[in-house]
Amino acid sequence: MLKSLSIQNVGPMTDVAFDLDPRLNVITGDNGLGKSLLLDIAFWAESGLWPRARAVPTDGKRRDAELEWTIHGLVDASTSRTAKYDPVIEGWRLVATGGARMPRPVIVYAMVDGGFAVFDEARAGGEHQDGIDLFVDDQRESARRSRARKYGNGYCVFTAAEVFDGLEGDNGRAANGLIEDWSNWQYRHKKRFAALRSTLLTLSEGIGEAIKPARPRKTSIRDSREVPWIGLPYGEIPITQASAAMRRILGLAYMLVWAWEEHVEACKLTHTPQTSEMLFLFDEVECHLHPKWQRVILPALLAAIGALVGQKTKPQIIAATHSPLVLASLEPLFDETRDQLLLIELTEAKKVAVRREPFERMGRADTWLMSDMFGLGAPTSVEAQAALAKATHQLSSGATPSLAAIRAAQRDLAAVVSDTDPMLARLGPVLN
Repeated sequence: MLKSLSIQNVGPMTDVAFDLDPRLNVITGDNGLGKSLLLDIAFWAESGLWPRARAVPTDGKRRDAELEWTIHGLVDASTSRTAKYDPVIEGWRLVATGGARMPRPVIVYAMVDGGFAVFDEARAGGEHQDGIDLFVDDQRESARRSRARKYGNGYCVFTAAEVFDGLEGDNGRAANGLIEDWSNWQYRHKKRFAALRSTLLTLSEGIGEAIKPARPRKTSIRDSREVPWIGLPYGEIPITQASAAMRRILGLAYMLVWAWEEHVEACKLTHTPQTSEMLFLFDEVECHLHPKWQRVILPALLAAIGALVGQKTKPQIIAATHSPLVLASLEPLFDETRDQLLLIELTEAKKVAVRREPFERMGRADTWLMSDMFGLGAPTSVEAQAALAKATHQLSSGATPSLAAIRAAQRDLAAVVSDTDPMLARLGPVLN
């Protein structure tokens, strides 16, 4: 598992270092500070491959950019790596290693745009070298040959459309996609389909609208494929017409099952042991999801991964979120010995910093909104917050406010809050 990351002069981060816990690491913080970049670097640290564009140095620091990370094995052995940015080749070079080489986990990265990145050393055709620095958007023929030679189809980056329609890799057909695999699994690979059905149920049953597979069938004379359908409380629909939220859940379920089952099959074919670890990276957990889904998705994901990979394989999750409901959903299961909450923030010195925050059970999503994690003064509109502050000042300033001032505060407040707001109730007796 990934134990620590240190980032010097990369993107908005000039000096950031933090440890990671073995099970759940949830990152929150303001926009533009580098949460997605942290997930990209975590993917690269474990694989040597970039899920999107290669990370670049902070402006003016091309010779001083450095990444350092530590990987901790299940038998308490650790290994450290340091890479520096080489401005001549415009890429990263491994410059220091410590400890034995660790087997790589299966890595699944759910990106915010609906795409996914997957790395599986077993499908790459054996151990790949440390210090590789490749990314899928490099379409030079030399880069394509290098990826195909070193990784086979062990390194796959899917767009949102390719998750459903399939992916052509550098070394042939990398994945059939959800539409084709669904039908194949339903009629020919019962074990995989049972895993898909179970994962979908786990990810969706908490909202009271469990996604249930229905019979695949054609939807158009212009499409020869039999498209999967799903059963919902109001009826059955083809997955091609599913909402953005449904497609996100369908993609999560499919990519989890596909990545793990392909890994198991590759290990059988190559007579190699299965990995004992899975790294799941999840950007913008709440993206497209209704609040009722936001408050169950991470616990459901933990349960789904555990059921899929079994007790011998340990999942590590690194997730980024802006949702107070996501944080509130973790209160019943958060374990300080293996989970942590990380806040990425801009300090008074205008430096990006990442710090571990004590996980305090707030009990309510609106309390999370007003915590240090989000920093809102009130769980209201900006106008209501200002009116509430003005009314509070009138009642607690020490000086006796005039009736005109109180009436003005009441008028402003009544325009932006509920008729049953407690502050309105406090102002009424003062006016009477």
